[in-house]
Amino acid sequence: MRLTDRWYFGGVLKRKAIEFHKSGYPQVTTEELWVYCQEYIWPKRQALTHKTQKRLLALITPHDFFDYQQIKIRTHQN
Repeated sequence: MRLTDRWYFGGVLKRKAIEFHKSGYPQVTTEELWVYCQEYIWPKRQALTHKTQKRLLALITPHDFFDYQQIKIRTHQN
């Protein structure tokens, strides 16, 4: 993650990770959330501006995140 990205997205990433931890998912890291955003959610939603990217990051749910993780695992097994 670039320094500017860390500055702009760091707070919302940390808040989202804490939200996951409080929901019973302490293993989720900010790095995993960052990769999920970059590889899946932002390209899928065509999020071109930082403002849109930040909003989508704040809307991530555990259900969406773990669906992505399962797809990722299944595609790497084949």
